[in-house]
Amino acid sequence: DFDYNKSYVELKGSWNGIPKHTLSLRIMGGYSSGLVPLQDKFYLASSSPLEEFDNPWYRSKGTLPNDWRKKSHLYLPGGGNLRGYLNQNLSGNKLLGFNFKWEFPNPLSYIPWNIPYVSKELNSIKPDLFFDFGNVWDSKRVPKFNDFFSDAGLGLSYKIPYLDQALLENQIRFDFP
Repeated sequence: DFDYNKSYVELKGSWNGIPKHTLSLRIMGGYSSGLVPLQDKFYLASSSPLEEFDNPWYRSKGTLPNDWRKKSHLYLPGGGNLRGYLNQNLSGNKLLGFNFKWEFPNPLSYIPWNIPYVSKELNSIKPDLFFDFGNVWDSKRVPKFNDFFSDAGLGLSYKIPYLDQALLENQIRFDFP
């Protein structure tokens, strides 16, 4: 058995001050002490293996191709959510980080042509720019500012119509760090 304590705090907020634009910020911190098992540590780029097991899409064999996870093409958001570090998903007993996202109107919505069914679906793709900053560590002292990791990139999200009535999750997201 493992004897450990774990605490996690997350603050999220968004601002819609500019029409059709949304600025979002997520600040998170975590602390654990004792003998923390690897599957329950804080991870830099994604959720922990224990959190993945709690998600029915990830734990059920055959639901999603396993190669997608192995090659970092698929991940469950969580932890520090530094999307550019999926291939080096570090873990630690402490976590500090933030994610910033700016959602803006889809440029395709300004194109004057209209193709039945296709235009509506293309216009429902929501683009955003993101910036992530954070670190995980095991030592007692907080790392220096230069030891923190950061990434930036473009994200595209699409809500699948009517799927939320059957499943809890109905969004596909592509991130390009």
